[in-house]
Amino acid sequence: MKILAIESSGMAASVAVVTEDQVLGEYTLNHKRTHAETLMPLVKSLVDALGMTVGDLDGIAVSAGPGSYTGLRIGSASAKGLAHVLGIPLWPVSTLEILAYNANPQPGVVCAMIDARRKEVYTATYRWEGERLVCVEEPRNIPLVETLERLKAYGEGPILLVGDATRAHGDLIRETMGDVPCRLAPAHLNMPRASAAAMLVFQEEIQQESYLEHHPDYMKKTQAEREYDALHGQEESGELRIRPLEEGDLEGIALLEREAFSTPWSREAFEKELHSPQSRMLVAEKGGSLLGYAGLWKVLDEGHFTNVAVRKESRGQGVGKALVQELISRGEEEGLESFTLEVRRSNGPALGLYESCGFAVEGIRKEYYMEPTEDALLLWRRKL
Repeated sequence: MKILAIESSGMAASVAVVTEDQVLGEYTLNHKRTHAETLMPLVKSLVDALGMTVGDLDGIAVSAGPGSYTGLRIGSASAKGLAHVLGIPLWPVSTLEILAYNANPQPGVVCAMIDARRKEVYTATYRWEGERLVCVEEPRNIPLVETLERLKAYGEGPILLVGDATRAHGDLIRETMGDVPCRLAPAHLNMPRASAAAMLVFQEEIQQESYLEHHPDYMKKTQAEREYDALHGQEESGELRIRPLEEGDLEGIALLEREAFSTPWSREAFEKELHSPQSRMLVAEKGGSLLGYAGLWKVLDEGHFTNVAVRKESRGQGVGKALVQELISRGEEEGLESFTLEVRRSNGPALGLYESCGFAVEGIRKEYYMEPTEDALLLWRRKL
């Protein structure tokens, strides 16, 4: 059986084709986070180099998280699309387990940790029992210092720390662990490898999923969702959810566009955005109701905002800010360094929203808007 494995949870993109007892090939690219442009070309190049076609594949293993929100979404969408078209099974594999599996069987424990920012980590602890990797502390999102304090309790053997958090917080780890026998994994072990994901499918009891039901395990909400909940509480009608635009949203988006703008985009225009590799569009929903949407175009290392709109009854509640912040966050994960947009000179609430997200007025486009004719303020949010 030949399994294609896809790993895109962090900075590196990795793909591999693996059988029960052999890694037939593996490509890894650890240069910027441009998975949307590089992941599928890597798959094609690998399959071509092996003299195969995708029709020769028997299944797909995909890194299921935790990790970068954007990276996980791209890997998940790629795996689901291939599984659907080829009619083959899909196996989700924990990113933390993949990292731990990088380390060969050894005494003591292996602690996988992924940097989750704000001095937090996604982490899980494993132990080798013979040739089998066993989880002894389930995956969780906790402060790094708490993780290290928990590790000090393992006094019966050495501790190996593996993952990008060891690079980001190496000094703090060494200071906190003191004389506890632990070591930081070398660089080549700190990237989750696609081949490890596939081998785990062969060697562990990983549950197969339908491509329709598979979703990445982000383990925590996005920054924008957390800020919205903190501001408004978690109402019984549901929490604010921000997600990519889907086919089923197009009618609702087009209706909201007509309500919000005097020269609206058509449904067909939004459908083109949905399938454009340079477009990123998000929607905000709550309790199953569409509250708003926002989009941008990727132009080299810049993000050009196209549309931001929120339902009248939901304005002033932080929905627009959550959408804008989330688009910026995802854009930065993909390597965008600055963002720009235009706003009507008379649109004070929108200008206030953008300024609260770090934008500043840098110019004016004369008579940019029609119906009615009005100047546009040109705003930029630049990397400090």
